[in-house]
Amino acid sequence: MKAKQITKNVLFTIAFPVIMFFTMWILCACQGKGSGFVNTTLLIFSEGYAAIAIIMALAIFSQFRNGRFDFSGGAIVVVSSIVAGNVAQMCGNNIFVYFILCIACSLALSMIVATVYRFSRVPIVIITIAMALVLEAITYLIFKGEGLNFVASNIGVFFGAGITSAIKGGIFPGLYIPLIIALVLFIGFTYFTKWGKEAQMLANNQKVACQNGINETKSLYQTYVVTGILLGLGAVIYGATNIVKPQKDLSTASVLFQYLVPVFMGMFFGKKSRDYVGIIVSAIGLAFLNFGLSVLGLATGGLAQIIMGSFTLFIYSLETITHAFSKLWDKIKKKFSKNPDEGEARS
Repeated sequence: MKAKQITKNVLFTIAFPVIMFFTMWILCACQGKGSGFVNTTLLIFSEGYAAIAIIMALAIFSQFRNGRFDFSGGAIVVVSSIVAGNVAQMCGNNIFVYFILCIACSLALSMIVATVYRFSRVPIVIITIAMALVLEAITYLIFKGEGLNFVASNIGVFFGAGITSAIKGGIFPGLYIPLIIALVLFIGFTYFTKWGKEAQMLANNQKVACQNGINETKSLYQTYVVTGILLGLGAVIYGATNIVKPQKDLSTASVLFQYLVPVFMGMFFGKKSRDYVGIIVSAIGLAFLNFGLSVLGLATGGLAQIIMGSFTLFIYSLETITHAFSKLWDKIKKKFSKNPDEGEARS
């Protein structure tokens, strides 16, 4: 690949977070809040939001790329964080216990969902919605329905601190532990194992893949193992940075859907590189957008959702418009370019 093409691909990939940073900075500066946007809080917030957004987006995408959308992911995160958090509190706010139990609980619940889906022969959407409702009911039955509050504890500080506050406090920025593990796991499984490649073949053409000897059931469980670990890593940060309350009426879907936008945007911005690279830059750009809205006082309420939805629609409209203009430009160049054969015939 030529250096010019590589440069174009890199610029296309990083354009969104760079443009979003300067756009929100200018908007905040116009309101006299520019210094409130460009400060250490920006780094702390952006890193915290981006870390969990990347992990959760990878978990969603690991199923999405295989033709499945699992509605139970948010409920798994909530239940795992409550169980692991309360047990860790009983062990004196043990960080190691909390980390391991988040992953173990999430992995176990994911395997239960996979097993129910495998043997019920019911569409994935129906099964995962039903499982989400069951898991939400459990949140009222365990630990007296009190949920979890780790925000002011050492676990909340460790896994919720951004790099800036971590350096000032002299502690290691713990939120990078689950983030790095998630990236290594997703990239390693997807691109460097035959199971990840087989899963992609099943997603592309299930009939042909099965005819070539790929075991669909085995691939299903392998994918759910990866997804379960990713959701557990997301639960580590989610439980440490939020007051987790019992849930009902599919309210856990919001835990999942707020990280859905980086998936769709990541698929667009990752076209010139890799899907996980697109997810990372999308999550960082959205972190700047969310923090900018917070500084402007627009982070809560329906307006923020309207802005986010409109922005996502704009990105996909931009893709369609760009493609249409590209085809039109090719036709124009073809029409006005000199035909070599024609030139030879005239001479």
